[in-house]
Amino acid sequence: MPELTEKWRRHYFGDFAAYDRGLRETARSRQLASAQLAVSVSHHNLHRLMEVLELELGERRLADTRVPERVDDLVAVIRALDELVECNPNRPPQ
Repeated sequence: MPELTEKWRRHYFGDFAAYDRGLRETARSRQLASAQLAVSVSHHNLHRLMEVLELELGERRLADTRVPERVDDLVAVIRALDELVECNPNRPPQ
């Protein structure tokens, strides 16, 4: 869990933070595309879930959770986020 959390933090407080700020600034001047807003909401949901798992697990593995539904939620959010990013027409080319 610590490795996953560290990688996530670098993304969430780095590239994503800049993206999210841009969305908020854009929202003031035009209507947001639903896919962009959904990506932002999914990131925030994933961040909260990771915080909960980090508090519960500490150094232990995901398989050690007392609430296995959280792992299911983690997988579901990641899949949904991946699908949103793949279908977002405003995504920069890779």
